[in-house]
Amino acid sequence: MLRAIGIVSMLILARLLTPEDFGIVAIATMVVFFCDVLTESGAQQYIVQKETVDDKDLNSSWTLNLALKSIVCILFILSTPLIETFFDRTDLAQPLQIIALILPLGALMNPGLHLLKKEFNYRPIMRLLVAEKILSFIFTVSMAFYFENYWAMIWGVVLSYLFKTIGSYFIHEYRPKFDACRIKEQWGFSKWMLFKSILGYSKAQLDTLFISKLFSFEALGGFSLMKNLSIMPALELIKPLTEPLLASFSKVKSDPDKLNYQISYSLCILFMGTAPISTFLWNYDELIVQLLFDDRWWQYAPILGIMSVLIVNFSFVSIFQEALIALNKVKILFYYDLVSVVLIVATLLLLTFESIEQFALVRAVLAIGSVFILTVTITYILKLNLYRIAVLITPTCLSCVLSIWLISNIEIYSEWPLFLNLLATGLSFVVSYVVFVIVGYQLLSARQETKELKKLIGYLYKQVIKSRKTDGTQYEK
Repeated sequence: MLRAIGIVSMLILARLLTPEDFGIVAIATMVVFFCDVLTESGAQQYIVQKETVDDKDLNSSWTLNLALKSIVCILFILSTPLIETFFDRTDLAQPLQIIALILPLGALMNPGLHLLKKEFNYRPIMRLLVAEKILSFIFTVSMAFYFENYWAMIWGVVLSYLFKTIGSYFIHEYRPKFDACRIKEQWGFSKWMLFKSILGYSKAQLDTLFISKLFSFEALGGFSLMKNLSIMPALELIKPLTEPLLASFSKVKSDPDKLNYQISYSLCILFMGTAPISTFLWNYDELIVQLLFDDRWWQYAPILGIMSVLIVNFSFVSIFQEALIALNKVKILFYYDLVSVVLIVATLLLLTFESIEQFALVRAVLAIGSVFILTVTITYILKLNLYRIAVLITPTCLSCVLSIWLISNIEIYSEWPLFLNLLATGLSFVVSYVVFVIVGYQLLSARQETKELKKLIGYLYKQVIKSRKTDGTQYEK
């Protein structure tokens, strides 16, 4: 539901605002969220992983978070003229100063939420998030009709944080107090998570930084919107499937053979869901953009297709990340992000780009390259069976290719109205893909790999249905 509200909000705002408005908001959120990550104290992970938690733990984590973010907020506001100079824009200072308010607002949030997550009591949190999303949606769209510029999204982000902070004190009775007695202990736990978060966020926002310097803010807005649209469908699939895997991997981490089996089959399952999404977006990007947006956005349609490869990348990284966290090898993720950032920055600095589409293509290739490096690293550390993985994903690859080939030879759809064209094309692709996948795996049904795949699919299905909580059930080889 949250993702659906986000998609609808994005589509409406794209009709009301311009690509340049989206570009300004992309810069503002990139800079302020970097400051947010830079001051992330790891409070949630620290509280959740502790066996016993008392008031001193909660108060110390809340105090540390509030102090860091408040100091950085003040420094950030004072430095906005320098940021304007860097991006060569004279209209950035005010939106940056306003959106900086999310730093102290986020820090003031009730640490009792960490206790809810520790107790697996997600229902109050989900209710708060749904209410916040609906309120933010109504406010932002209303302000977009009134302002008709980027201020609608700037104030929408601030309101979102304000509502979540106020709401957090209604859903949990805990009331924090200033206390610094256990700040040192918390920092000893969270420093590697902080370093990893900084690098991970930097890597994710490199596109925004480079495009803002190489192209116009209008091009940046077009790129940002298409990139976000390309990965939104997959996030709804990847997140619920990967959440149970950390617990599952943790239970078998002492048995390398079982762990390798689970990683292999988990990759196959996610690839089975993400590969067709990426394939469809790649082949029908123009049709999708023409239906969803007005002609101001049509020139950015190729970016939607190109960046759709990130869907598959994200699925692989998610699986490997859960496996490494289960094995307590967070340092490897940090070094992976470090190598990826260096590789991406060096390549982008050495190349010249004639168009935003060319930049997107290079960025997609670099993303594939970084995941290849991670795959090689994981294979070496965990001794993964690449042959098994290749066998498992082959039916999915062939099904995607055959489905696109089949649909491309049906010319009748092109004569239909745009909406019916896309609807009929999408349904035909889904049906043909499902048929080809079923046939493909039936042909491999005698293989042990396929039998194990069916068992893991059943396990994950049970975990997702049971409110995304593990119930002690363990997938066995």
